[in-house]
Amino acid sequence: MFSRRQFTSLVVALLLCSVKPFAQTDKDSEMKAFADGIYRLWDQGKYAEMYRHFHSTMKAQATEEQWVTVARGVAQKTGRNLERRFKEAQPAFGQRMLRYESRYEGGRANDDIYIIEENGHLTVSGIWVRPVL
Repeated sequence: MFSRRQFTSLVVALLLCSVKPFAQTDKDSEMKAFADGIYRLWDQGKYAEMYRHFHSTMKAQATEEQWVTVARGVAQKTGRNLERRFKEAQPAFGQRMLRYESRYEGGRANDDIYIIEENGHLTVSGIWVRPVL
């Protein structure tokens, strides 16, 4: 039989194990809502507004003007977004990667968005639009 202390320790351990997945699910939901908002900006062609949500490491790689030029070029190749479905979220190098399966006028693609949370603030640290061949 368990002593009272062992039983209490077991209950606390089980509670801690059950809380972590819920906390991560809540964080994933918050990050998914943020990513969905970023993709709405993409779909509306508001690339400069997207840039305002980029992490400083991403901004260090391209100016707003460079980003807008690249984003427009990608959007011209893919065409209008017809459908985007959330596929998964997973940790990636201290960030969270959210993967979507998308269907564009120009074909299907996997869209990945990398999100960093700093001081309770979410920012985009990377976006990939990869055609499915």
